[in-house]
Amino acid sequence: MEPEIEDSNQNPEFNNIIFMCIEKSQLLYFCDLFPQTAENIKRRSKERRLRFMQQRNTNSHKWKQKLDELKKKQSNIAYSASGKHSATGAD
Repeated sequence: MEPEIEDSNQNPEFNNIIFMCIEKSQLLYFCDLFPQTAENIKRRSKERRLRFMQQRNTNSHKWKQKLDELKKKQSNIAYSASGKHSATGAD
């Protein structure tokens, strides 16, 4: 039997993650005390920003493609409505 998850939005993969809020001065102090941890924080932050930007670019490419298709359809409709093409479709 599997244990039930209380909240359906909760991801079991992140059950062991604890968030801690501290002031910037405290963070800088701890980074001085633990330089390896500071490097890990910087690396993970950079990875997170990169992932965010890749997702944004992926989404914007899809949006641009949809807009291009819409513009193409609109121009085809306008072109056919103007009567500038022959009945066979050849120019």
